[in-house]
Amino acid sequence: MKRIWNKIVISIFVFILYIVFTGFATELTIISGLVLSITVAIATEAKLIERELNINDIARLLYLFKYLLRFIVIELKEHIEIAKIVFSRKVKLEPKVVKIPIDLRSSYGIAFLASTITNTPGTIVIHIDSNRGNLYIHWLTPKSEDLSEVKKIIVGDLENIIKKIFE
Repeated sequence: MKRIWNKIVISIFVFILYIVFTGFATELTIISGLVLSITVAIATEAKLIERELNINDIARLLYLFKYLLRFIVIELKEHIEIAKIVFSRKVKLEPKVVKIPIDLRSSYGIAFLASTITNTPGTIVIHIDSNRGNLYIHWLTPKSEDLSEVKKIIVGDLENIIKKIFE
């Protein structure tokens, strides 16, 4: 019964993501989304979930949804900022490499945060020092020299949301 419940949860999650990322729900997208989500759940459930899901996992899914919404907003803002730079006639870039301390201990959480930063236009994680808890980030448009301000600008509240998902 545990494995069936796990497959159902994975199927629902993948289906919702599929519909959100396709942008609309027609008969074709619903049917293909169902087929895809069931196939993904059957193929990956044993590797993704090694234990029975519980009520805390529902809270984690809600935090994941909060993260996705926050990430979409950040992506839109940063794409607009980079587009302004690209179309500006007066391009004055002074990129820097900044070190940001992180409190995440889960390797999944660290990878998730690093991927988020790298997927955001204008920033790329170039090194993860998990022993010291630092990310080294190439920042195209630095806005501050202050370490806490830099972390607030680049990471914001994403680290806390990711911590609630993975730790």
